Amino acid sequence: NEEQLRDLLRQVLEALSACHARGVVHCDLKPGNLLVTAEGKVLLADFGISRAFQADNDDFQGSLSASRALWGTPQYWPPEAWEGEKPTPAWDLYALGVVAFEAATGTLPFAATTLASLMREKLDPESISVHDVAPDLAPGLARIIDWLSESDPAMRPASAADALAQLNEASAQVRTVYGA
Repeated sequence: NEEQLRDLLRQVLEALSACHARGVVHCDLKPGNLLVTAEGKVLLADFGISRAFQADNDDFQGSLSASRALWGTPQYWPPEAWEGEKPTPAWDLYALGVVAFEAATGTLPFAATTLASLMREKLDPESISVHDVAPDLAPGLARIIDWLSESDPAMRPASAADALAQLNEASAQVRTVYGA
């Protein structure tokens, strides 16, 4: 349900905000790396391929070599990963957008069946809106998901904290309108 999805997004954005504040990009955010306890607490797992970064320094710690394409989960890679860009917090935000799209619709936001077709779809700047697949999704929640999964990293939230603030605002509007 939408409330559970908002709660999942909130908890993951809080975790990402903490990671990014410490200079860590997860690099493999996907449903299998989000563990939910019996109490509903979401845990971000598997930091095995995470990378350290410094926003003000081009010296990327843990930079990848020619094996770059061999780590992570391609369905959740942002378009810039396919172009060989260094991981940044925007990578994790994109992956969270794909996770949220999948949670809201039951499907990934692309129909690719091969790695090559997946790359072509990811590099196409025209991305599908979650609202096209799930028209009954609350508009504020749909906007957050679409914002996270923007193909251009400059169009994504500036940080997990920014996305969290917008999510909280959208959630407050839902509570005001629906009393939820």
